[in-house]
Amino acid sequence: MPTYTYQDCPVKLLNETVSKSLGIVVCIPCFNEPNIEEVLLSLANCDQPDCDVEIIVLINESDETDSDIVHQNARSYTQIKEFNTPSWIKLLPVYVNEIPVKQAGVGLARKLVLDEAASRLELSSTKLNVLACYDADSTCSRNYLTGLETFFTHTNKEAVSIHFEHQAADLFGTEEQQAIFLYELHLRYFIQMQSLANLPFAYHTVGSSMACTLKGYRRIGGMNKRKAGEDFYFLQKFIKNDACDRLNTITIYPSSRSSDRVPFGTGRAVLKMKAQGVTLKTYHYQSFIDLKSFVELSDSLFACPDLDAAFNDLPPSVLNFLMESKLNIKIAKLINNTSSQETFRKALYQLFDAFQLVKYLHFVRDNYYPDDNVLTLAKTALALFDQSNVEEQQLLHAYRMMNLSL
Repeated sequence: MPTYTYQDCPVKLLNETVSKSLGIVVCIPCFNEPNIEEVLLSLANCDQPDCDVEIIVLINESDETDSDIVHQNARSYTQIKEFNTPSWIKLLPVYVNEIPVKQAGVGLARKLVLDEAASRLELSSTKLNVLACYDADSTCSRNYLTGLETFFTHTNKEAVSIHFEHQAADLFGTEEQQAIFLYELHLRYFIQMQSLANLPFAYHTVGSSMACTLKGYRRIGGMNKRKAGEDFYFLQKFIKNDACDRLNTITIYPSSRSSDRVPFGTGRAVLKMKAQGVTLKTYHYQSFIDLKSFVELSDSLFACPDLDAAFNDLPPSVLNFLMESKLNIKIAKLINNTSSQETFRKALYQLFDAFQLVKYLHFVRDNYYPDDNVLTLAKTALALFDQSNVEEQQLLHAYRMMNLSL
């Protein structure tokens, strides 16, 4: 199996013959992963779909990677080559090293493996062409592959956000287990609050838990090279065009371990919580309640005779954000430049998208509703969904169930 320096990487990383029945390629970037065999075993134990499947594992390291990690990567490479998969799964490891440290990271690694997978799928004869993003520390439910096959066979959507549950999340477990419990609770509370506000982009964007079609991958220009947050920016391109859906019939189980490999994200959050005491703050639910009034108003803005008066009826938190960011002026221009209510609504949420939401939340956090303990906010906010008397250790389960019904 091939090993390349980044400088010498060919356009085509793999020369193995592509099965005409290939329909799903699972794409796994791998860096310093001691448990790669467990990951591969989980995929090998999946129920068999009607199409053939490939798993491409791209081991990667920079030109400044520590020697201990280089040795671990070499062990992983050997383990992958020696791993036995069922006949309908082709396991293909690739090793890319000496990546300039300024470019190295999960975004580049994910892009390399996805680009290779896309090129291989183009040689298949099946109508099903699925690129499944996965991580080298995750496992999955047995119906993972058949679930992907069933979904993409019966939809016109180009991408999915897949249900996930972090391994070993436990509020009364080890510090690491407590930290991942709180972090996943934060993620789920955040999405649930967006749903409460009726925002159209309330989707999880977790790198190990998303998939797309070959056509969709080409349409959006492929994966980006960001060192962190690559999954968020990638999936948002589908979400903004109403080309994404949720897939809740299968489950990914990401690792709960801490990590310093990326500047932000799950691993970094767990590491920070362990260092500073296992606690976590999140956005106040009142920020979303206030924002809901803007979402409700948006349907009437296009035909509104007095835009300023309509805006003045909004809560001060929302009104002042719109004015400070000049979004009120931009929305007025949108109204003048769109010909229908439907066109205006689509354009509005291109303007007020998930990136603008974060700006709003930071503004409101600094000026109106400070962040607070995620356990406190998540527990209190349950009343907004007609739930009560949920113990703290059951909060994550409660939010998982609510997210599943979105």
